[in-house]
Order: sequence, then C-alpha cells, then structure tokens
Amino acid sequence: MSVAAARLDLQPGRMHRDATESGMTVQWRPLHDAVSAVRAGEITEAGSVAALLLAALTPGRRQL
Repeated sequence: MSVAAARLDLQPGRMHRDATESGMTVQWRPLHDAVSAVRAGEITEAGSVAALLLAALTPGRRQL
C-alpha cells in the first residue's frame, strides 16, 4: 500500500492513460525494492525516480 493511500484513506481508481503512457505498467513494491529497481535501471521514468528517491530520504525512513 502506498504511503499516500494509508495516510489519506485513498482508494485506487480507474486509470486514464494518455498516449505517452501506453505500455506503462503499475507495480506495488516495498520502497526499498523500488529504490533498488531505480538503481538497477528498471524504473527510469523521471517523475517516478524522483518521487521514489525523495520518499527514501524522508525523515524517519532508512537512508539510501
């Protein structure tokens, strides 16, 4: 479960993808696994990379 969903009681909704998002997949991973995927080049979309690395540096979380 994402941090935002846990804190704001959000529920997943229907995806509305535009042409630039075709072929993208959604995967739920623990933060540590997602950061490892960024480092391995498995996650390359800039917004996702920035959000994951920022989340990993959030106070109270284990550092990168």
